[in-house]
Amino acid sequence: MSTPAPQKNSGRSSLTLIVSASVLALILVGTLTIWLTHRDSDTASTPNPSPGTSAPAAGEPAPTGFAAPDADPFGRRVDIPNNRYGQPLTQTRGPLAVGDSNWLTAAPLLPAQGGWQRVFGVSVPFSASDGPTALVDNIPVGYSHTPQGAALAAMYATWQSYARPGDWPLRERMQVMTEADRTRFDQLKAEGKIPDLAPATATKWLLAPDAFRIESWSPTGDLCVLQIATKKETDTKGAPQWLAGRLVMVWDGTWRLHLPEDGSIPKTAINSLSGWTTW
Repeated sequence: MSTPAPQKNSGRSSLTLIVSASVLALILVGTLTIWLTHRDSDTASTPNPSPGTSAPAAGEPAPTGFAAPDADPFGRRVDIPNNRYGQPLTQTRGPLAVGDSNWLTAAPLLPAQGGWQRVFGVSVPFSASDGPTALVDNIPVGYSHTPQGAALAAMYATWQSYARPGDWPLRERMQVMTEADRTRFDQLKAEGKIPDLAPATATKWLLAPDAFRIESWSPTGDLCVLQIATKKETDTKGAPQWLAGRLVMVWDGTWRLHLPEDGSIPKTAINSLSGWTTW
């Protein structure tokens, strides 16, 4: 069921803002070119922490559960975990087995509560079938070695890498990185060019995509190429539109995002989700 686009503010134009690699190079290692739907002229630069979230004090267990839910700008439910890094869910259904007829087309099980969680200002998925099953050093782990697990990890790695540019452990654990990347990161961090968190104006439109599609799965299971479709404004005739971006995930015992050398994510505009898997 489609969800109506949010109302525009009077006198403010709407546009798709594609952040260039040259700009993001100042704040991201493994430059992440993303797409944002930006609908206002707010220029605030302060981070947008999620209400109700917290970090545990040293030696204390991480908080669990959820605060009151919220709605994203498209009116869709998003839950607010009490742990600012997210709330892994109880796995109530196992992942698909290789050879299942729905191997490349099934969706992971995302429950009504906690399926999409606002973590550092952006919407990321947590499933009850394909992980993540836990947080280790505040990084999600336990994604299944399936196309569904790859899609879940791809969303967390992509959105969170942009929301938390100063978090090297996140990048080290969830992206394919090199020693040169670490050296560059440390240099930019020392120069004050990498903030801990992206500003709210940059993260507010990093929302739950409507669908994903598996383009390819390698015979050995070490590579999954997928696309995600993020809602855009309707076209001039009122027809729905999405921006599809291609993500490459590599399996080496865990899923890691592998960006192209230039850090860009190939994107195309589409007008139909036929053949896609809705979340």
